[in-house]
Amino acid sequence: MLLLLLASLALGAETTSSDVARKAQLSPADVEWVRRPNGQDINQYYPLAAAERELQGRAVIDCTVTETGTLSGCRVVEEFPTGVGFGDAALKMSARYELALTTRRGAPVAGNGLRLPLRFSLPGRWDQLSAMYACYGVTAVAAENDPADALAGRAFGFFAAQAGMLVARGKGTPMAFEAGLQEGRVNASGATSGTSSGPTLKACLAIANANLK
Repeated sequence: MLLLLLASLALGAETTSSDVARKAQLSPADVEWVRRPNGQDINQYYPLAAAERELQGRAVIDCTVTETGTLSGCRVVEEFPTGVGFGDAALKMSARYELALTTRRGAPVAGNGLRLPLRFSLPGRWDQLSAMYACYGVTAVAAENDPADALAGRAFGFFAAQAGMLVARGKGTPMAFEAGLQEGRVNASGATSGTSSGPTLKACLAIANANLK
């Protein structure tokens, strides 16, 4: 049985000189996309070593938005699992992104930072870390919508802890962990309404219930 442990990310918040030079850090939910990688791009850049072993994974890249809406100076801040090329693949795919020059609120994007989570999955499957983030999102939203739902209230903490342990194992950063949790919540509305291909609330609650007894 999985152990419910607090996320052991005993790392201080990291600030680099490139972060300081930026105007702000954008959220993927705030930007308008002109172009994003499609299924063909993912197939093209899917790491061969991972594909041969039928491995799935994810990576988070941290980039700066240029004056033309493209991404530059990208670096890998999270990769899971490590050692099979998901980080390098994410860096290559960064060239396939282009943003509108202003956010949804009309603010300019040039010069700002942007952290992007990329998921590499085989048809019909989810990698473990992405599944933990997704289940965190749907159970957190369920707990907010119904505070009397005791299982949902315990479940989102369980999934956050599991995600934290996986991030720590992959030597990810606290900011990458927070970005993953945010990604899960952003996607949660689609998951709970049945418009997402991710784990359902029912499935996530069943997993949590089996592990929290």
